[in-house]
Amino acid sequence: MRIIYNNIVDSRRYMADVTGDRIRIGRRADNDIVLNSPYVAEEAIVLHRRQHGWELIACGLESLQVGERELHGGERMLITADEQIKIFPFVLTLDLPNQVQQSKQAHRQLLDEEINRWVGQLHVALLKRVEIRAESSELTDEYLLNLERTLEELSRTQGLMSQSNHQLRTHMAGSAIRSEFLSRLVEQSAEAASSLIGRERHWSRMQTAIPNL
Repeated sequence: MRIIYNNIVDSRRYMADVTGDRIRIGRRADNDIVLNSPYVAEEAIVLHRRQHGWELIACGLESLQVGERELHGGERMLITADEQIKIFPFVLTLDLPNQVQQSKQAHRQLLDEEINRWVGQLHVALLKRVEIRAESSELTDEYLLNLERTLEELSRTQGLMSQSNHQLRTHMAGSAIRSEFLSRLVEQSAEAASSLIGRERHWSRMQTAIPNL
């Protein structure tokens, strides 16, 4: 991957061809890309190669901007194609090879993987906060309301509701709607098949009772 970068107060531009599955960018001298400025964190961002692209993780205390999105420390996002990153006072442009330019299907797969990670993370946090009940008789309105409020709180505190995860939330909502639609479709198909089988059995009984039919 090629990274082109420059300091906004300097007209010179620098270019670096980096390799590997993990790329560190920051002020510290042992980073893959060194941004020499006291305003830049020692390790500002880390790029991880995934199956169909790159995942960016913000590491510093100061916010940074990726395209039109603002990221804070600990937040992450999927890098789809050539992208501009602003880490004051630097501007970096990621020039990705053609083979990692993402198709819609590959991008959806990355979002699915991210959803699985969030679900696992929320599940672990939820187990520490709420007693999980399995019996339907124990699922009172008060219990379900408390469960819903706890999930909402955990989603906020763990960053799921941040602006940088808007695309992930949209994909998650779409997946939930699709799952519910398919579930109802299967249920209705099963009911229709059951009704058809019932009619066939009824006709069979008529044949037995009246052999000449």
